[in-house]
Amino acid sequence: MTPRRPDPDVPPPPSGTWPLAGGGPIPPAHGAPGATGALPSPGHPVAGLGLSFAAIGLYLVAQLGLQLVAALVLVRAGFIEAASLDPAEGGTILLAMVVASQLVGLIAVLLLLRRRAVPLGVLIGPLHPFRRFAGIGAGLGLIAIVGSTIIVSVLVAFSGSEATPDQVLTGDIAETPLQLLLAVLAAVVLAPIAEELLFRGLLHRALRTRLRLIPAALISSVLFAIVHVDVVLSQPLALVGLTLVGVVLAVAYERTGSLLVPIVIHAVHNAVTITAVVITSRLDLDLVAAVSASVAR
Repeated sequence: MTPRRPDPDVPPPPSGTWPLAGGGPIPPAHGAPGATGALPSPGHPVAGLGLSFAAIGLYLVAQLGLQLVAALVLVRAGFIEAASLDPAEGGTILLAMVVASQLVGLIAVLLLLRRRAVPLGVLIGPLHPFRRFAGIGAGLGLIAIVGSTIIVSVLVAFSGSEATPDQVLTGDIAETPLQLLLAVLAAVVLAPIAEELLFRGLLHRALRTRLRLIPAALISSVLFAIVHVDVVLSQPLALVGLTLVGVVLAVAYERTGSLLVPIVIHAVHNAVTITAVVITSRLDLDLVAAVSASVAR
């Protein structure tokens, strides 16, 4: 007889409540199953760890695969120059490929979840009160970007490193309105939706069947940070900041039971980053122009 796996060290909360939600019932999600309409608690996931990792892997492979194939086809056909795909340039074609690959990856994940009969409404949770959830997300998003920036800046200063975290979307994205639109679509719309569905809705929720809140949040957040390979490779200390942001996202999801809150936090975090890049790049251009004008005189 197979021995019974020991129960998690934290008993699953009653159906319809989350550990940090004050013990009150969670409003029913649209389309969620159940006689009472209550959401299953994180102790009762709708997808296991295996499916969670499969979905994350599928998303990453779909993204990278499409970008690689599209790049090879376009370059070999002579439609574009290989130099236009340099991440340091952040050109329109590269940004368009990022957006397209995100869409393909997200659609692939949704098809996988549909095939495995995972109720999406349960993962998303309640969307009302919408304004309250959006407000909480916006506030926490600002706190997350400020806090993570300060912490990473301090760590970098003490390490003596001069490298800064770098991403494709923090290249020259302000050269044209189309580039800026594509960057916003990728970083503020698609990335928050896809990554929060994967790392909070699926992975964190599955981890909570085995672990307490903090260990589960840390594991899902470290993995969330690691998939941002370009940031980690350019400045490994940025891993700390991304992990802390991930913990905020996980706790927000667990406390509210709504995936809308971490999506808004994520979107605000990325929106502030892009805004800072745009402002900084324009200030630099203005400064260069002013210096050039003064020299010309």
